[in-house]
Amino acid sequence: MSASDPPPTVVTSGDGRVFEHVGSRPHTRWDGTQVLVHLWRSHCVLCGEPYEVTGTARPSRGSLGVITCREHRGMVRRLRRPAVSLRATV
Repeated sequence: MSASDPPPTVVTSGDGRVFEHVGSRPHTRWDGTQVLVHLWRSHCVLCGEPYEVTGTARPSRGSLGVITCREHRGMVRRLRRPAVSLRATV
């Protein structure tokens, strides 16, 4: 597979979430170079609403690491945080 090949239409993240390629748009980087940014759509793990992330034609673990919609962004971190245990000191 070469860099000029079209992106796959569907990719699966390491934890089984499915991302669908929904398009691309031009983007100007900070240094002025023009690049093509690809849009990937998946569904929020909390509410099921679709959301989009941007990435390359072959998305990395970083762009596929988003697992929630904007409304629930940060909620999973709070849910995964271990409960505080209180210990008595004598």
